[in-house]
Amino acid sequence: MTSIGAFLIRICVFSIVVFCCGYYLTYSVSDFLSLNEFFFLQIIVVLVTLMVHFYLVRSLKTVERPQQLVLKFMTATVFKLFFYLAIGIGYVVLTKYLMKLTLVYSGIFAMFFVLYLLYTFFEVYWIVKFVKKEAN
Repeated sequence: MTSIGAFLIRICVFSIVVFCCGYYLTYSVSDFLSLNEFFFLQIIVVLVTLMVHFYLVRSLKTVERPQQLVLKFMTATVFKLFFYLAIGIGYVVLTKYLMKLTLVYSGIFAMFFVLYLLYTFFEVYWIVKFVKKEAN
């Protein structure tokens, strides 16, 4: 099995576990969290994580020095962070100012921050493992 196929299986299993935890939390803290918003945020974070992982795996084959991979990883992380920031600002503008909805944004951004941390740690763990395997 290729490393990308293995990563797809791992991220699917990880996402199911995270979704089950999110499902439990949304019903135990129902005033603060919404399952629809959690699911939407999780899909965005999973897709971005997949894109960054594929980019880094492809980049590993073209780099000549390890420093180049670190630079590409840091650049991808910065772009990912700005993309998430744009999504968050766009969501607030869309819901608060254009749709005139009253939402608890602290819950939404807390969910997003937790998802961001979980999937970033997951991504870093598997990229480091992949790089070590490729180096041997």
